[in-house]
Amino acid sequence: METGDRTASPGLKPMPRNYARERARHEATAPAHQRALYTMLVDQLPERELALIGRARILAWLHSFGLRRPNGGPVSWHQVLRWTRAHGFPLLHGTTNRRFRAPALTTSFAVTAWLLTRFDSGQPNLFRVYSAHGPQHIGGSAPAHVFPQ
Repeated sequence: METGDRTASPGLKPMPRNYARERARHEATAPAHQRALYTMLVDQLPERELALIGRARILAWLHSFGLRRPNGGPVSWHQVLRWTRAHGFPLLHGTTNRRFRAPALTTSFAVTAWLLTRFDSGQPNLFRVYSAHGPQHIGGSAPAHVFPQ
């Protein structure tokens, strides 16, 4: 039986989900999916990739993408550095010495591929994705403004 298949055979009860197994399987396949997604974005939309240079620009782009701290606050630079160390966030660190300063660097496609290969959009130790339009109608995927109050 395939691990993603929740039924053993027709007529039998569905098997319960195993969150730990699903998460472990995802962690094992995420890097390959991330590379494939990044390659697809670069091949299909090369003119749309943006260089994100410096802390302010990287944080602004994450915010415009709808990323927030799990508590709803804005993502901080320390949080981005933690993602880089612990979760493979694609970031070239900046450097500072007495003679020059070089800002941090990433690209919009690298970050997009990283985001889209996370386990879900509401991870308590990473981030949550919030809509730019405020709260959504919980019952479906249509925007809240479509439904009369």
